[in-house]
Amino acid sequence: MPRIPSDQDIQIFAALADHSVLTTQQLALVTARNPKSLGRRVRELGGLGLIQTLPRPLGRKRGRPENVLLLTPSGAELLLEHLGDSGGFSVDTLAGSPTGDIDHTLLINWVRIGLQGITDRVSSLNAVFLASNSPFLPKLPDGSSPVMDRVVVDPGAGKWMDFIPDGVFTINTGDQGQRKSLLFFLEVDMGTEPLASPTAGGRDLRQKILNYQAYYRTNRYRRYEELWGCRFNGFRLLFLANTAGRMAVICRLVQEMVPSDFIWVTDQGRVFERGLGAAIWARGGKDQTPPHSILGPSLAYESSLPASPA
Repeated sequence: MPRIPSDQDIQIFAALADHSVLTTQQLALVTARNPKSLGRRVRELGGLGLIQTLPRPLGRKRGRPENVLLLTPSGAELLLEHLGDSGGFSVDTLAGSPTGDIDHTLLINWVRIGLQGITDRVSSLNAVFLASNSPFLPKLPDGSSPVMDRVVVDPGAGKWMDFIPDGVFTINTGDQGQRKSLLFFLEVDMGTEPLASPTAGGRDLRQKILNYQAYYRTNRYRRYEELWGCRFNGFRLLFLANTAGRMAVICRLVQEMVPSDFIWVTDQGRVFERGLGAAIWARGGKDQTPPHSILGPSLAYESSLPASPA
């Protein structure tokens, strides 16, 4: 007979709510659970209607389909009982949904897992990741969401454009008195957005870069300083492309849109093979020059993720 939900089960529910959707392998890494015992418990929770398991094809690769896990409304109700009313959560915000680009969400999750691997490996580093799809996002002092902002696209007409990064994270090193903090914005690109729209202000990569250039120029990124209690001297925009070909296309565009030295580009193959902290990033889109590490040359290291991109 399946056991009733335990504290460990609540941890599973919270991880699924936080990440929206996870593979079984990702869930094991996020919760630090043994994959086999976790798989058995996930099947039990699925039988109770608390977790939904969906098969996900492995793209061009052969083999058994990879399970994709989502929190059901019934599971969200149990998590909501545990969280209480103080967070302003609801079943709708906590439960997962099979709609949308699951591969896009899973790739964001792999970045979060890779970032956690960096801090586990390098004890002097600390990192905090804010995912745009997480219901547990803290609010900025003014009550706004930290992963949604706006920039001026037409000062004369007072026209603004909202934009939402896939993720925002900080990496810092050193003690409180000598701490150095870096700010990063993440854009995971699955090759579906056009490079440029025929009209200004369109939803395309060119406009996305213009938004971040304006964000950099106007210092609006400093809103994160109060949230994290530190100072930022600029930020880096990380484009993670789903293929090497798409990375090359983005690099060409970034090189054309100066100033763009703060924009770094890589592809998921490099992230999985060599690790998020390796020298895999084309700074300023310059993919013909030696790549860089987001950790800097002294801390860069290679450590592949425990899976390959589908």
